[in-house]
Amino acid sequence: MLGDFEPDESGGMTGLLYAARAGHIEVVDVLLDGGADIDQVSGDGASALVIALLNGHFDLAMVLIERGADVNLLTRDDGVSALFAVLNTQWRLMFPDHPHPRAHETQETEYMEVLNALLAAGADPSVPLTTHLWHSEYFEQKLGLDLTAATPLWRAALALDVEAMSPA
Repeated sequence: MLGDFEPDESGGMTGLLYAARAGHIEVVDVLLDGGADIDQVSGDGASALVIALLNGHFDLAMVLIERGADVNLLTRDDGVSALFAVLNTQWRLMFPDHPHPRAHETQETEYMEVLNALLAAGADPSVPLTTHLWHSEYFEQKLGLDLTAATPLWRAALALDVEAMSPA
């Protein structure tokens, strides 16, 4: 089947995962129509949905949710869920010496739409991270926060996002 393979621990990216990382909705649609597994994961266990969210591609995330992506797949290395990913991307700390994806700033879909769609599709809001996120060293080094065991609710609370703490 198109795009099927056994990922290894050192990468394991498929065409679908690369397209999700880049936010290419049309490519994702073609690959899924051609038989690619929507829930195929990378070497660290990241699904196309989580990869799209971590990179700020909220429009693509909605397509993946609508096409039946598993909203409860967690990354193997740190336990990042789709819910945590959308909140961490929306409320990412921005510093000039530490670049982050900013695609979410140009999306038609707002983060609360994604959050509500994930919850409606059955996403578990109580799943904690299993380790501190390697790409969030600023939390630990500058703020003294270890994200191990943080949940999506905790991430919303850190951002003072009352709306996300009590979604529609």
